[in-house]
Amino acid sequence: MGTECADRFDIPADLVFRESSSAVIHSPGGRSYDIGRNAPVALILDRAAYVNSIAESAAAAGAKYYIGYRVGEVSRSRRGVTVGALYGADGIRVSDSLRLDGTKHERQKQFEGRLLLMASGFGSTQVRMAGLGDGGGYLVGHQTEVGTEGASEVEVFVGGGDAPGSFGWLVPISDSRALLGVISSHKSQGFLHRLIDRLQREEKIAEDGCGIQSWGIPLGPIRKTYADRVLVLGDAAGFTKPVTGGGIYYSMLSGQIAAKTASEGLDSDDLSEGMLVAYEEGWKSEFGRELWMGRLTRKLFEHLDDAQIEELMEVFLGRGAWSDLINSPDFSFDRHSRAIRQILTHRHIGKSIGTFGPTAASIAGRMLRKGTLTDLFRLS
Repeated sequence: MGTECADRFDIPADLVFRESSSAVIHSPGGRSYDIGRNAPVALILDRAAYVNSIAESAAAAGAKYYIGYRVGEVSRSRRGVTVGALYGADGIRVSDSLRLDGTKHERQKQFEGRLLLMASGFGSTQVRMAGLGDGGGYLVGHQTEVGTEGASEVEVFVGGGDAPGSFGWLVPISDSRALLGVISSHKSQGFLHRLIDRLQREEKIAEDGCGIQSWGIPLGPIRKTYADRVLVLGDAAGFTKPVTGGGIYYSMLSGQIAAKTASEGLDSDDLSEGMLVAYEEGWKSEFGRELWMGRLTRKLFEHLDDAQIEELMEVFLGRGAWSDLINSPDFSFDRHSRAIRQILTHRHIGKSIGTFGPTAASIAGRMLRKGTLTDLFRLS
């Protein structure tokens, strides 16, 4: 999590493994570049405990959880919205025992309300049930926890055989444990296994961990994030950073914007599209340009081969061009558009991209183009 996100949304100190202010970047050809900043840019969190703390806060504020139910139907009318759910459906293995409050589960249950906020994760079928479309492509993340021999810095592995068209990471969470992962356009865990084998041979990691977790990462927002009596938030709406795959900050921001819109709509008893469009206008204003720029950056990156990536890394990282950028007061781990523009306008970077062919040059030109958010999203 970037420090901007941590400053905006209070993070309990006991959920932070450590702060990060530097990293080692490994190129496709095996060169290593040390980059750093004189202040932390990110926090490494206990993700499961963080999510659980949010759930507990919501429960304390009055939220009710229905564990073991699978949503099977979403319907809207002029008077409200109905969600139909089935207990223990679709392979969910739950007992038919008493609930914590002493009442038995109902096999089928209908929930009715005035407004539905959907934060149901990547690839949610419920979003389609509500009549809202899919996003624009996705990546797959694979991660495991491994033992290390005193690793202290974040390491990033770009391209090559470890993460073609993307990157992998080794992130220390203690003196002896680290998170090792890869994101790519491939569903197979083969690239992560390959990275595990290599780092074991190099004696950077001591064991291959505690099992691999895999998840989908949307690459762009869904066609429409609101409808009569419905708002879609977070990963379900496609709100992740296409460059890094991170989704916490934009999910939190979308929740904040949705809460404001929902409160105003409920108070005025107007939950029509005409009212709820303010939510989409709000998130586009807050981070829409970041989504658009990140999507084009990934398109450019995926278009380049390893030799071209190697050349760009040597120009930008090997010659120290990164230092002024990353140490500027307004550098943000959570907002990439300004940094990306500065990189593209660097005289040597621009010159190199110009030799990579018309497609790369065209994508880079679009990334430097200014316009309204409506124009930008139309272009992407």
